[in-house]
Amino acid sequence: MNQKLGDRIDQAITKRRVLRILSVVDDEEDYFIGIPVKRSRSLVAIHRLIDFHFDGYTCIRLKDVTDVRRSRSEVTQERILRSTGEIQNFDNPPWLRIGSIKSLLLCLKERKICACVSSALLDVDVFAVGTVDALREGSVVLKSFDAHGDWIVPKHEIKYSDITEVTFEDEYSTVFHQFIASENLRKKGS
Repeated sequence: MNQKLGDRIDQAITKRRVLRILSVVDDEEDYFIGIPVKRSRSLVAIHRLIDFHFDGYTCIRLKDVTDVRRSRSEVTQERILRSTGEIQNFDNPPWLRIGSIKSLLLCLKERKICACVSSALLDVDVFAVGTVDALREGSVVLKSFDAHGDWIVPKHEIKYSDITEVTFEDEYSTVFHQFIASENLRKKGS
């Protein structure tokens, strides 16, 4: 990522501006719409927007960022957010450390936050939804669950260098994790 894109992200952080951040991983383009909240030398954290509401945070690698845009669409979304008061409810978590993927995952482990960790490997896109079980020298171990709400055994182990995206405090992973926890309590009580 070049300095100009970094400056645009920094300006959006300061002014709470909605951006579209484009990234490419293994020739697959993706984009993230939201307000960037923090940037380090290796990552950017984005407070994601879905249908004019904030829905969690996504951290992506800066080396994957190809463009930063602010078109009429993003300006309109921001105007709506300001008029509905959503910008005033905007949260920039002071506990969030994004100096590295490992420091980010440590924050999530300390707070027992469920996350979706994505990894783009050579031929397979891998993602796991769950909680951080252990941080090793070069990898993270996740206690994750599948789309049916069953815990996956063995636990996922993903190299930090392979992680392309981490999403947390979003509705999907938070609600699913709460459901699984309540189901496990119900089963134990049966």
